[in-house]
Amino acid sequence: MTAETTPLVGRDRPLAELDAVLAEARQGRGRLVLVTGEAGIGKTRLAEELVRRADGFAQHWAWCRSDQSMGSLRTWSTVVRALTATHPAVAELAERAPLLRSLVAGTGTGEVHPEAGRGALAQDVAHALRLAADRPRLVVLDDAHDAEASTLRLLLDVSPELRTLPVVVVATARDSGWEGREDLRAELLRQSSRVALTALTPDEVRDLVPGADDRLIARTGGNPLLVTELARGAEDVPTSLRSLVGARLASLPPRSRQVLEAAAVLGPRFRLDVLADVASMPLDELGRHLAADLVVVTNPGEARFTHELLRDAAYEEVADKEAWHARAGAVLDVLLERGRLVAPAEVATHLLRAGPAHAESAVRRCLEAAAHAERMQAFEDAVHWHRQALELLDDPARSAEVLTRRARARRGYGDRDGARDDLLLAASLAQQAHRADLLAHAALGLGSGPGGFEVDQQDAAQLDLLQQALRALADDDLALRACVTARLAVARARLDPPEVLEGAAREAVELGRRSGSPAALGVALAALCDTIAGPDDVAERLEHATEVVALAVQAGDGDLELLGRRLRFVTLVEQGRREEADRELRAYELRAHEVRHPLYLWYPPMWRSMWAIAEGRYDESAQLLDEALGLATGSANGELLTTVARWFLYVARGDLEGLRRTHEALDMSGMVDLWVHVTRALIAAELGDLDAARQHFELVAHRLDEVPRDGEWLATMAQVAELIEAMGGHPAAAAALTGLLEPYAELWAVEGLGAAVHGPVHASLARCHPDPAARERHRTRALELLQGVGAAALAATLTGAAPPAVPGSAALVREGDVWALSWNGRETRVKDSKGVRDLAALLAAPGQEVPALDLYGGPTEHDTGEVLDATAREAYKRRLRELEDADSLSEGEATERALLLEQLAGAYGLGGRVRRTGSSSEKARSAVTARVRDAVRRIAAHDPELGRHLDRSVRTGTFCSYEPETPVAWRLTP
Repeated sequence: MTAETTPLVGRDRPLAELDAVLAEARQGRGRLVLVTGEAGIGKTRLAEELVRRADGFAQHWAWCRSDQSMGSLRTWSTVVRALTATHPAVAELAERAPLLRSLVAGTGTGEVHPEAGRGALAQDVAHALRLAADRPRLVVLDDAHDAEASTLRLLLDVSPELRTLPVVVVATARDSGWEGREDLRAELLRQSSRVALTALTPDEVRDLVPGADDRLIARTGGNPLLVTELARGAEDVPTSLRSLVGARLASLPPRSRQVLEAAAVLGPRFRLDVLADVASMPLDELGRHLAADLVVVTNPGEARFTHELLRDAAYEEVADKEAWHARAGAVLDVLLERGRLVAPAEVATHLLRAGPAHAESAVRRCLEAAAHAERMQAFEDAVHWHRQALELLDDPARSAEVLTRRARARRGYGDRDGARDDLLLAASLAQQAHRADLLAHAALGLGSGPGGFEVDQQDAAQLDLLQQALRALADDDLALRACVTARLAVARARLDPPEVLEGAAREAVELGRRSGSPAALGVALAALCDTIAGPDDVAERLEHATEVVALAVQAGDGDLELLGRRLRFVTLVEQGRREEADRELRAYELRAHEVRHPLYLWYPPMWRSMWAIAEGRYDESAQLLDEALGLATGSANGELLTTVARWFLYVARGDLEGLRRTHEALDMSGMVDLWVHVTRALIAAELGDLDAARQHFELVAHRLDEVPRDGEWLATMAQVAELIEAMGGHPAAAAALTGLLEPYAELWAVEGLGAAVHGPVHASLARCHPDPAARERHRTRALELLQGVGAAALAATLTGAAPPAVPGSAALVREGDVWALSWNGRETRVKDSKGVRDLAALLAAPGQEVPALDLYGGPTEHDTGEVLDATAREAYKRRLRELEDADSLSEGEATERALLLEQLAGAYGLGGRVRRTGSSSEKARSAVTARVRDAVRRIAAHDPELGRHLDRSVRTGTFCSYEPETPVAWRLTP
């Protein structure tokens, strides 16, 4: 009797619980359900019955495998691939979302980098489920106890979204077998509704197997699988499944036994063509050697053991396991090399069990499996494969390399302590191996890689290792010397005078230029930007940051490109160039989603929050900061800078309780920098304690000219100006501050890498200048600059007016041949056009996918060819390669590169298919996109703030949508 024909006995109560879950899901309230119990208790059988009863539900079934040989996130790949194949809106989402496209392909895309990309992946999967929720859906993840950690993490990240969707996810899992993942099991139990299966009663056992005697009942303990399988023993009840399966195998002809042994080695499920190759048997002869009571053919070309326990019992009977695993590894290795659908993890699994003779091949495939896992955002899996490789290595140099890579993966799920331990051990092994290059890479890893996106300036171990590496590196290793010298220029910021740090950074730049390495030069230039971060060098920093981006593109280094774009963004904000800064933000965000690292992904929501506060959109700012903090796993800066941003938010809202909490969170104990006294004084003043504010400020009021003119100098001086205003004046400090600030009046004061913006320095001078006429001139200019970027709330702090109403309602009303728009108290009129009508349709259905064909409304047309013909595509690709091979790009060449990428992106669809013109869907996509962009451009010319909102919130493509970050109540023409 197989699992498929086993009667369902004694499960009325669990079925009733699951029926209730389905009923709630039909009303739009889905959930995660965990079906638990011991092996063989009937979890899968119960799930099968649930699928049979789920009338009206689209159904998706995926299973997990204990040896991780399926490859990372393959279970989720199965589910999402089914959604894209059956739901056009999900396919469209996958086309425009690189992380989701990577999951569908099962290969990973973009560059490898750990951490927050997985948060974005969870959002994409949740979005896919929302789009597919036009009908109820049931997803079964079978044997979740066997799932790799990354699959379980993604399940936990997605499960909260189910509560408002007609989607049920049922995961079956054993109570045991969670070694090393007990925390995940506990979290699953917290987030799910649990359905626990228990043993059958004696009467239920007799219902399942009529005539079952007391001996069978006692021996099986009421486990349905044991009952049905041991009952096969006829009069002599076997003592165990192993003895039952052993006797069954012994009764088979030798060739059939070999086939079953090979199948057991391959796992609970296997492909028949692979089994045929491993067993050295023609595929067409295989079927007659498969024991029907142990193995069942499922899909064409695939088969499985009727239960995993039966496979385990068969595997225990295999005599020469190493030989069989070596054979399986060799067959799968060939298929992998030929590009067949075989994961490196699958090959590695068998080679690891094939004995010491295959250790070298096992290490190679383990490292490939780790790299694949990182590309899939499955960082726990990557660490698993690195660990497997390390256990086989005895060469300290190679072990140091693997440890450095594993540290990077550890950061992917926030294990900063583990990453640090790996890097320190890597450094020690590199020293044993006398490998200065590996020592340098380990030391650089302590500061988040060669680029140094985050560098701990109080890490003595990092400094010591960097200095050791620099002394040991060969003189002609110019690229690494440049990187290490650049890192020291940043890491020693608290130890060396500014001129020494700048000198080291300029030396690194010279080494980088001589090395011919674009990446090394880019790293050095980024370090130079850090050492000249004050207001005197804004123009030079922008020039260098722009070169960093160009060099990173040339080197194909996404991490370095993001560092350069972060430098560019902050510098553009310092110059008050919001439009360019917004473009840089979008470019940064697109690249960050390709590189996929929480070290990077939290910046865009924080930067958007910065402008939201400046504009008075406080609820939206709070949501954006929550999003940023949620993405900042493993980032030392993330919690600090989002706390600083909340400080500004609470001040703007007048939220004293929030401000007190923020003050407590900003741990400044032990800090002796002059700016600390300013910040403490300002917070005290904002909390209404002016006496404490004056006491703190007097410690620094006469020393303003001593504050280092670094990247925080302007922000500190802006705080002083706000403090002077709050205290009702301070003549001596005001006079000193005015003299310090006047040369920088046109610059903007920015807090910590874009956490918040004080506004232009003119605003600070308007608060503190001793001359009333000068104060008024500065106020007038500050208001002009603030209004030019839409910072209405910041402008209100200068005029004494009440902050503007938070935009939560708006209007788009047709008046003949014009449309009247109302946004944040301002009114705009634009001429009627198809694009504005398209916008009206999208605004009327927020969050919904609207087919471009519905908006287009044109006649159906026939296919008239490809968007770009093959000749044009190849010409564009050649020119793109030329630009990317160039040492540097001019502004015109950079623009040309962006245009080429846009044209090529438009020429290909999902799965790399060439787009074709003339077809209705393609014509509609192209026309509606152009119409909507034109309408938004025309609106932005009259109301930049509304234009920015629409640009952020409206998506176009085969399916179009309006998805504002916070709800907006639009009043629209009926």
